[in-house]
Order: sequence, then C-alpha cells, then structure tokens
Amino acid sequence: MAVVADRQKGDLNWTIGEQVTSGAGALQDLQSPPTYAQPDKMSGYVLTTSDSGGVHSNSGIPNKAAYLMAEGGVFNNVAVAGMGLAKMRDLLFHALVHLPRNATFQVARDFEVTTARAWAASGDHGFTYTDVCTVRNAWFAVGVGFGDNECDGVEDTLDTDGDGIVNSRDNCPLVPNPDQADADGDGRGDVCDNLPAGLQPPPGGSRWRRAGRRLRPGPRRRWLLQHPGRRPRQPQRSGPASGRSHRKDRLLLRSVLQPAQRRRLRPSPRGPGSRWPVELRRPR
Repeated sequence: MAVVADRQKGDLNWTIGEQVTSGAGALQDLQSPPTYAQPDKMSGYVLTTSDSGGVHSNSGIPNKAAYLMAEGGVFNNVAVAGMGLAKMRDLLFHALVHLPRNATFQVARDFEVTTARAWAASGDHGFTYTDVCTVRNAWFAVGVGFGDNECDGVEDTLDTDGDGIVNSRDNCPLVPNPDQADADGDGRGDVCDNLPAGLQPPPGGSRWRRAGRRLRPGPRRRWLLQHPGRRPRQPQRSGPASGRSHRKDRLLLRSVLQPAQRRRLRPSPRGPGSRWPVELRRPR
C-alpha cells in the first residue's frame, strides 16, 4: 500500500523507503525484489524461524504478484496482462483487511481470485473477467496456484507426467522431474536434455514426434530416460514354465518314446506340454 500511495502522489517508482530520514535508502522493490535480497517466486522461498517466519524476507513474492497485476509483463515464462494500479489497490486492500493473520500465500491467492470473480460478476470496482485472468496469472507467475493461459475462466491443471508441475510450467512435460533442474539454463529440464537426438517433447503435449511418427513413451522408456546408461533388470524365469525345465522334460520324453510318438510332440512356445498328447501332459 505504501507504493500505491507514493505513485498516487507522483513518485512513479516501485521502491519502498527510499526517502527515510536515516539515509539507508530503499528497503524493497516490488518490480525487482531480488535487488534487495528478497525472492520473487516460490522457488526462492526462505525457510527461517527469524523475522516471524520470514514475513519480510518472503514478502517479495506477493509484492511481485502485485506489480504484475498492475503493470503486467512476462515473468517466469508467464504472460500477464496488467489491470492498472487502481484495481490492484482495491483488490489487495480488500484482502488485507479480510484475510486472517495466519493466511498463507495460497490462501491469499484463492481469496483474491474469488473476490475478483465476484466483482466481475457484479461489475464492482470496474472488474471484468479479464481481470480475474490477470489475478490468476500474476500469482501463477510467482509459483502460487494455477494460471489461465487462454483466459477462458478454466485454470490450467494438466500434468501429463504426474510430477506435480502443470504442463504450462513444466520444463520437461513428458518426463517426471519435480526438481525442474536446468543446469545449462536453456529452459528445458536436464532430463529432457538427455533425450535421443531428434526426439523433442512438444510443450504441453502427451506424445513425442519423430520422423513423422508418433511415439508414446511407455514405462520402460521413461525409466531409461530417467536413468541414462543403465538398464532395468530383466525378470528371471523359473519353475515349470522356464525354458530349461521345458527342454529337460522334452529330452527325457524323447529318450523313452517310440519314433511315432515323438512326432506327436509339438510343444508350444507358450509353455511346456500345452500341445502334448493328453496321456503325456504334465500334471499342473
């Protein structure tokens, strides 16, 4: 709210405390929280017991969401359409006076989205359903909740690989990688960097395309992609259905049967004795 008051008075930056009498300079920057050692997305959330659990240390996350609501922009590969300072001010002040003291970022996000939807339905504060999309995407950009890329009112919740990260945010949507590791910073997860040449997963897709064919990665291929250079152990066949047992039984029978009876032995590859004469079939 301090930044909102500053901007309404003509101070058009997004910093807080730059004019304090101590001369220490600004304390926070809503546009760029990391400038003052504050995270701007949930991946940088600081776990601490000091500062009342990091209430100020982590305030850069909702601050960045507020900035995106007002100004818009592309952040963390999410495009946000700004809705203006006045709408952001009204929404966040409403949340400020109604949220409980122990509200989490997720609770705050859900409350603001619900409020924006109610205001869009009633026309209060000039809100429209496009503004609801802005609130969703602003929070989604900083890693809280789901976004709405098409602004159709339906949140994007598809998670093809089941790693808990929706396709629209996942840097490798077909191979599970909950840590989202990206050592070379190319925007594609490390597990996708190890894919065979020419085999690239389309963003948000459920199949791979290669040489004009569609390949659906099965459990074995996914295991191999997650463990490059290794091979899964093959199950060991044992018991009556094993090939060794089959061969031994066949040789034993051939040694005691007459030639005419030997020709009647036609063992099936499915298992020993499945096509043997009734009187020669092994008991099960």
